[in-house]
Amino acid sequence: MIKYIYLQYFLLFINLIATFYLIFFKDYLKKKGSNLADKEDISEITEKIELVKNIFTKESEILKKDLHVVANKEIRNFNEERNAILNFFAAQTSWIESGIIHLNILEYNRENIINLTNKIQELRSSYAQCSTMLSHLVLMVNSTKLVNDAGALVLSSLEFSQWNHNILRKLEVCLNTNKRFFDSFHIEFEKFKTSQLSEYFAKKEEESRNEMHELRNLYLKEINQKYQSTLKLKAEFTQTVKEYFNENRYL
Repeated sequence: MIKYIYLQYFLLFINLIATFYLIFFKDYLKKKGSNLADKEDISEITEKIELVKNIFTKESEILKKDLHVVANKEIRNFNEERNAILNFFAAQTSWIESGIIHLNILEYNRENIINLTNKIQELRSSYAQCSTMLSHLVLMVNSTKLVNDAGALVLSSLEFSQWNHNILRKLEVCLNTNKRFFDSFHIEFEKFKTSQLSEYFAKKEEESRNEMHELRNLYLKEINQKYQSTLKLKAEFTQTVKEYFNENRYL
């Protein structure tokens, strides 16, 4: 739209030159060639020049106003696009990098199960927030490639998050099981000091503890590998955003 306004300026300038030629130079040169140019001619030509100047001034003011309105609208629209992109980027980063990559699975044990439960819920909320920001981006951003890259990033992030969620849920179950058997063992041991039931609880507690160790080891072993596809798509999305911002840097 701004380029269109500039084109109008150019056409107005061409029209002004043509008008000068038609009402001044062409007529004047004819008369000069005939030695008929006199003071009255000059006065008439001056009036015509002033008339053209006034017309040009009025048209220029109208075009300037139009250009200002259009420029402000385009700047406002781009700022809204920019905010939608940055908000989505921040939401995805909070969900995956801050929420999962920086998660320390070793910090959870039977004494702070509630912290793990809260973390699982927090990650669900982070996904919901990212999904909302993606919808906003789709509505606001006028770039098919950028929107497609954002969608691909969310799908990959969701797959990675689902893998993470499954392990955390299994760990949560193991911790609850371990706590239940651990507490039961101590209750029975306090009552009877030793019994088949207390030995059973002790065995089950040990089994659940071993399962927790296996889950933690699996998590630590696979997390970097599972994250690679998401990391690659994040890099591609980031590059697309940089290119889009660079194309619109003069707005």
